[in-house]
Amino acid sequence: MIGILSVKKNKQTRWFAGAFSVCLLLMIVLALIFFERKLQGEVQFEVENQLRQSAAHIAEQFERRYRADLSYLHFLKDTPPFPGIARALKNNGVDPQDNQPIELWKSRIATIFRSLIFNNAELLQLRIIMPDGREFVRVDRRRGKVEQIPEAKLQDKSHKDYVQETLDLSEEMHFASRISLNFENNKVQRPFTPVLRIAMPLFDSDNDLFGLLVLNSSAKQLIELLDSDTGEYYLTDHQGHYIYGPDTVFHYTRDLARPRMFDDDFKLHSTAKGRVDGVYKHGTDTLQVAIQQELNSGYQGPGHEMFITAIALPQQSSALLNERRLSSYMLLAVVTLVLLLFMGGIVVFYRNRERYQEDKAVYESIIDGADEPIISFDTQLNVQTYNSASLLIFPSLAASERQHNITDLIELPMDRLQGAVCYFKSEGAPKDTDWYERYTVQDEVRHVNFKVSPVRGPDNQLVGVTLFGRDTTKEKLSEQQVKSANESLERQVKERTGELEAEKAKAVKASAVKSAFISTISHEMRTPLNGILGTLNLIRREPLTKNQLSYLEMTETSSSTLASLINDILDLSKIEAGKLELEQEPLNPISVVEHVVTSISLKAYEKQLTLVVDVADIDFIELVGDAGRIKQVIFNLVSNAIKFTSKGCVCVRAETTEDAGKIYLTVAVEDTGVGIDKNNHHKIFSAFTQEDSGISAEFGGTGLGLSICKNLCELMGGQIGFESQKNIGSKFSFTLPFALDTAKAKPHNNLLDGYRFELHVADGRERSFLSHVITKYGGTLVERNGEYLVVDHNHPHIENLTDTKAYSRTIVLYSEFTQQNIALGCLAKLVKPIRLGHFLSVFDQNAIEKMLKNQHQVHVPNIQHHAHNDFSGVTVMIVDDNQINREVARGILHGIDADVVTYQSGHEALSALLNFEKNNLPVFAVLMDCNMPTMDGYQATRLIREGKGGESFRHIPVIAMTANAMSGERERCLAAGMDDYVTKPIQPKLLFDVLSKFMSYQKPDERQMQSLPNSHTSEETEGQSASNQGELVSDLVGQVLDVSGTIERLQGDIELYQQICRLFYDAASEKLLALKEHCDELAHAQVKQVSHALRGQSGDIGAQRLTQLLARLEEKADQQDGTDYGALVECISVQFEALEQALRNEVFETSAVPKRSNES
Repeated sequence: MIGILSVKKNKQTRWFAGAFSVCLLLMIVLALIFFERKLQGEVQFEVENQLRQSAAHIAEQFERRYRADLSYLHFLKDTPPFPGIARALKNNGVDPQDNQPIELWKSRIATIFRSLIFNNAELLQLRIIMPDGREFVRVDRRRGKVEQIPEAKLQDKSHKDYVQETLDLSEEMHFASRISLNFENNKVQRPFTPVLRIAMPLFDSDNDLFGLLVLNSSAKQLIELLDSDTGEYYLTDHQGHYIYGPDTVFHYTRDLARPRMFDDDFKLHSTAKGRVDGVYKHGTDTLQVAIQQELNSGYQGPGHEMFITAIALPQQSSALLNERRLSSYMLLAVVTLVLLLFMGGIVVFYRNRERYQEDKAVYESIIDGADEPIISFDTQLNVQTYNSASLLIFPSLAASERQHNITDLIELPMDRLQGAVCYFKSEGAPKDTDWYERYTVQDEVRHVNFKVSPVRGPDNQLVGVTLFGRDTTKEKLSEQQVKSANESLERQVKERTGELEAEKAKAVKASAVKSAFISTISHEMRTPLNGILGTLNLIRREPLTKNQLSYLEMTETSSSTLASLINDILDLSKIEAGKLELEQEPLNPISVVEHVVTSISLKAYEKQLTLVVDVADIDFIELVGDAGRIKQVIFNLVSNAIKFTSKGCVCVRAETTEDAGKIYLTVAVEDTGVGIDKNNHHKIFSAFTQEDSGISAEFGGTGLGLSICKNLCELMGGQIGFESQKNIGSKFSFTLPFALDTAKAKPHNNLLDGYRFELHVADGRERSFLSHVITKYGGTLVERNGEYLVVDHNHPHIENLTDTKAYSRTIVLYSEFTQQNIALGCLAKLVKPIRLGHFLSVFDQNAIEKMLKNQHQVHVPNIQHHAHNDFSGVTVMIVDDNQINREVARGILHGIDADVVTYQSGHEALSALLNFEKNNLPVFAVLMDCNMPTMDGYQATRLIREGKGGESFRHIPVIAMTANAMSGERERCLAAGMDDYVTKPIQPKLLFDVLSKFMSYQKPDERQMQSLPNSHTSEETEGQSASNQGELVSDLVGQVLDVSGTIERLQGDIELYQQICRLFYDAASEKLLALKEHCDELAHAQVKQVSHALRGQSGDIGAQRLTQLLARLEEKADQQDGTDYGALVECISVQFEALEQALRNEVFETSAVPKRSNES
């Protein structure tokens, strides 16, 4: 019977499988037909959309070109020469307004044309055409050069359509041509040059047409956009002539007089709405997907329309269709596979059901054979099943054959099981499902752990619970033994811990007492020391004998050494106490390394050592870290290298590497000094420790520097090490990690690509550094016939170059001690140690700005190009109420051998000019401060122009010196009669450029008044940006004190810089107090006057941040807006305190001035 039923079931299964297969096959065929039609429609739409997007992009590029060319014409039309030409044409070739001949205006407009074409590679030609068609001015780009066409070669273009159509246009309208080949003398220019022409009429002030402005630009790049692999693109004119196509036969058929047209090859197909969606090639019935789009030039005249026709390639549609087929049919295959798997699942289900019954019996056997008790209950806590092990704990289970209830098992807690059932029913988190029970079975104590688990049916409803038991008698005995042992160990550990904590408390207290003592005694020592330093500074101002001056210098040196020692002790104390905080601010590693080495270079050159700093392998211009502490480490290492080296060189090399998402900066300082014995290497980084007592006796020092360096490097997450051999030298290096995501990479370029260099440098380290820089930036080293020569000032080869043409291509390297011995006429002079940006700036004036891109002030390198006039013996008058400003200007002018006279008010200047006239003495120019008490520079200049300073000086060049670079200052200076102006802090080169313009002096009515150039200052942008009302200090840029940049601006005159810093230090505090009082009283005029004076002085000494804050306060006062006075004055006070500290640490070497009484 079972066999018959099995056969019937097999037949039913086969019938069901066959029917299912037929239905599945029919569904697949219908799905294939549906998907194929759908895919063909989608592919055609997508191809057409791709063509339309590509054509729209090309059209947009064409329209951008038209707009760009039109903007050039509008720009040119508004330049001054065009009105001048118009006036000159009406007045016999002479401009009556400026008395300028028309030839001068033509020359100026040609210069503008040349500059515009030179700076815009796409521009080919600019012309002015007269109304009669004659070319008036023409500038062409020919064979890579931009040149003005001589008048003899100018052509008559009256027959050209763009001339005739432009003449009919009104003002502000323009003509735009289609793309065509360029014709010269009625012949097509070869090689073919496709051009776009934009023209507009020119009208004078009487609205009379006086000419046409025509621009030709290259359309080559636009044409190349049509060479695309996304389809075939044809560019045609309004009549269907080909302008460009995928084959040369379609190129410029109108211009080359070829009879072929678009309608000869294609027939357009349009939709019901008139939109082109395909083409038929002549001779075929196949419709290819295509679109057509008109190019918009902004010119409405007929005959110059252009159309882009984009035709899809047949293989393009086929490839896309096959790709879509693959994805669609794959989906269909997956669906079919899922259905087959479903059928297989049904079969597997029935087979698994039989296996389940078999497995159930097996599992029951396994449970019954388990050593642990297992009992199952229904929801009413009636026993359903149990295994043999349960009888050992609950013998009552075997008492009868009837079904047991939980009440029969008196050993089990009723409440726990009932609570578990309730929680399982509510699907909550069950409580107390694990517990422990202690039983006595046959006079034997048994420990059993119980656990209750739910039993759920297919619908997740609770059908019962299962009780699992585990005999833990042996474990309990072992646990008790372990607990006793642990209690004994805990007592011992507690006793030992108490002893250790007592010892630790004593050590911490001793360390705290030591740190407090060091900090307190150092601070108390520094207070009287500052009094000593201040007194020494006052003594220096008194007349001193030679011996007294010598004693004073020795005292100052000793005081500086003591102050440096105190600072080291304080740093070490902070590190040991864990109170040293690290800043996380952007820094330029190139600037940091070079700044430190340059600041200490004087000590190296005093010992006649070679000092080299190589930062060419630093690949980042901005990292985030503590610049001050990095400088401190570098300064200590370089100072030690110089101190322990009596001859040879000190070489500083820095590089960056990337690893594991971080940037590592490595700085190595190598010297040829005394070295360190191998047996003493282990104690070099210990505090207050040197190699031996002889080192301290010979070289001095306390042994703190390297210990501080090691602690600082470790605090910054880095490490420091060294290599050294006795009597050979040492190499100290440290590596610091920085985050990669906040870093900015240095722009890589081959600035020196193609340049050949000869090196005539005796020192091998300097030669190696220069070779490294030249080759890294693309240059080539040669033995002879180099384009540029790099020569050391003391190299014998320089004597053979001085009087030759090659000297003008020579870069001379010198130290501060030999600058005056270098002959004039060389390409550039670079001061040692050579800085990377300074060397590169000889070939690119923006090199330093690129090198220091995240530094907010770019330092002008000490490179002297001898392009200025000879000012020796020339008298220049300086008028400024501020002594610092007068000394700065005097020092700069003395550098060019000019004679300088200074006065502190406009009244004094007028009296002096009258006196100079009376004694028939010449004065070349006046440098006039704009803001002075009693009589400001504007009023003094007006009186000079009125002859109140003498008739002979009525037209003397007056150059404004002002710290105000805000909007409107230019017009105010011109209105007062000034000729030009420079801004403070004064840049020497800019001042020399301005003075050079007036060397050949003429009267103002014979001299064209020069506009005040914006390029005279790099602070104008800062002045304008400082006018943002809502920002006080959030956008401050630059440094608290830019020492090296300001000394470079003063042409390396360190004594002058120290002098003006002392003057500022002595006077600024009193002015700051006055400024606070004026702000409290809302005395806007006084606030403006004092802040302007302080701003100029702080700019002179390089106090960049303080200068910006004072500029903002001055602007607020000028607007009579006192709302932010309090916040600004508070910020200025904070910056002033930081500036005073920087002056003491960096300029006066911690010993030149005492602290003020209000400082701790």
